[in-house]
Parts: sequence; structure tokens; C-alpha cells
Amino acid sequence: MKRVELVLIIIVLLLIDAPFVQASDKRCDIPEVKDPIGKPAYTFIVFGDQGAGSRLSDPNYIVGRAMTQVCAKRKCDFAIGLGDNFYPEGVRSSDDIQFISKFEAPYKDLHFPFYMSLGNHDYKQNPQAEIQYQSERWKMPCAYYPVPHLPSWLNLFALDTTQLTQVQVEQAKSSLCKKPGWRILFGHHPVFSNGGKHGDTSMMKKWVLPLVRECGIQMVLSGHDHHQEHISTPDFDQFIQGAAGKQRPVVPHVPRAGLIQRFASSSFGFAVFEMTVKTFDVDFYNAEGQVIYHFGRQLLF
Repeated sequence: MKRVELVLIIIVLLLIDAPFVQASDKRCDIPEVKDPIGKPAYTFIVFGDQGAGSRLSDPNYIVGRAMTQVCAKRKCDFAIGLGDNFYPEGVRSSDDIQFISKFEAPYKDLHFPFYMSLGNHDYKQNPQAEIQYQSERWKMPCAYYPVPHLPSWLNLFALDTTQLTQVQVEQAKSSLCKKPGWRILFGHHPVFSNGGKHGDTSMMKKWVLPLVRECGIQMVLSGHDHHQEHISTPDFDQFIQGAAGKQRPVVPHVPRAGLIQRFASSSFGFAVFEMTVKTFDVDFYNAEGQVIYHFGRQLLF
């Protein structure tokens, strides 16, 4: 066999095995759908990096049961997923069994929408399959999108932080800038983090910090580092919830200019946010469903 032929065969084989890595290759024109009446308060779960186990004894199942117990008491309206939904390499298709074993089964008793986002591990095979998959719980209409069916005073936008682009940022601006009430971004990578492995994300600083400042965004919700943390900055509050299925150390009490580390823990768990027109309260929970941190703030008009 000639050398040129051998090289061509190798290239073809590599292309066959190459992962699908495009999810946001075109503009995600998802219309905003606002609830004209709404409710006086909304309660929602925030969790991330959960897609690691397929057995009842795995951490994501244990955390899922704690989420069910807490929501039975607090009457949760929906959930926000912060990416890395399927370890170690995402899914191959919308029929992948992992949708059942790592999502539907752990959260089978939570009957409300889960607004999901993509993480870097979700890009290792076919992220588009996560957009195509649909169920009672799983909601991901696009790689980045505004969360629908909320009142005008509650505005959440899902980012695709693995493939941040100017088009995506402009769409986030149109969904959040000059909007009343609460303006919240969520996605996989944090702007700031004291995680023992990843820490701050340079691309988030480049793309998201200007967006935060221009639109007056009050909160960024992220995963990626596998811990629970709250960092206050001069412009916004960074909440990290990457411990719904994975766990890593976090560096506590980090002195950083302009930043306040209000809480940090490497415990498995999730958060529950409760929002009204003028106030928000957040509780961090561990895997036993116990509150390990509380923070509240009033919206200043």
C-alpha cells in the first residue's frame, strides 16, 4: 500500500470517530415568552456537574433524593442545570441511555421543568443531541436561550460558555439589558472561582464581565468547579454549584482584591433560590438535605 493511500485511510478513520462538537453553529433565535400575570414568588433549584453515576448509591442519585425532599417542602417551580450533564464524554444521540440513567431516573419524582445548559464534557461527543432530546423534565431549546414563562421582573438567560461568541452575547443583551427586576445569567463556566482545579475562567472575564456591567446583571450561576461557593464582587454575585455529582476541594478564605468569598464548601449538594419582585434568598444544601449556607438580598431600585 502506498504511503499516500495509508494517510488517506487514517484521515477517514479519524473523521469517522471524531466527536460532534457543534451545538451553537447558528444563531439561536428563541423568542422570549413572558408570563403576563406571574406569581408573587418563584422557587427554583440550581445544580451542576451531576451527570456522573447510574446507580442508586451514586452521589447524583443521593443528591437527587435530597432535592426531592426539599422541593416537597418548598414547592419548587423549576430547576436550572449548569452543565456537564453526562460524564465522561457527553452523549452520542438523543436516544442515548444516559438520558434515562443519569437524568430521568435520579429526578423522577421532581415534576417540573429543568432548564439545562451545556458544559465542556457535553461537547466531547454530540451536544446537539441534548438540544434535540425532550421530556417532561428536560428543557434545552437551544445552546443558549432565555428561560420562558416567567414574569417581566424575573429574567434568566442560559449561556453556552464552552462556545461564547459575539452573537450569543448580543442575544443575551437583548434578553436582559434594560429589563426590570432581576437579571440573571447561568451556564457552566464561572467568571470567578476558588476551586482547587479550574479557578477563574479567562473567556468568561472577556465576554461576560462587560455584559454584566452593561446590563446591570445581579447574579451569575455556574458549575465547572465541583464545589459550592458564593463570591460577591463589586458588580454581581457569583454562585457556584458544581457539586451535584462530583466533588473537589475548594480553597477557603481567599483574599482577592475587590472580591468577598462569603462561603465555600466541597460538600455534595445543590442550591434553592426564592425570588420575589424585591427580594431573593438562597440556601445551599448538602446531600442530606440540610442547609449549610443562607444569603439574602433586597433589590435596590
